[in-house]
Amino acid sequence: MIKKVKKATKKEILAIHQLFIDRYDDAVTELSYTNAYELVVAVALSAQCTDKRVNLLTPELFKKYPTTKELANAELDDVKSFINSCSFFNNKAKILLLWHKELKRYIMVKFLLM
Repeated sequence: MIKKVKKATKKEILAIHQLFIDRYDDAVTELSYTNAYELVVAVALSAQCTDKRVNLLTPELFKKYPTTKELANAELDDVKSFINSCSFFNNKAKILLLWHKELKRYIMVKFLLM
């Protein structure tokens, strides 16, 4: 028999969040980034890959694709060429392009409907 699990309430989620902040208030990342876009990309690349390796790959990637808009319009093979020394680079490149294309679509729809 499968037991149904109750979803956490917003209040419970905020309490859990505060516990993490209290416990890990001095946590830092080794990933190099200058904005939210770069952080999202770096975190995605860091799965099953060292932060050191990601930090070697991302400067050139961000030079060619400095924003979500450029990455959303990138060619898959070109993105792969920047991250090919990262583990699972084929899937990561596909996912990065999908995320950024979806984000671009979401923004376009949101502003068109305003």
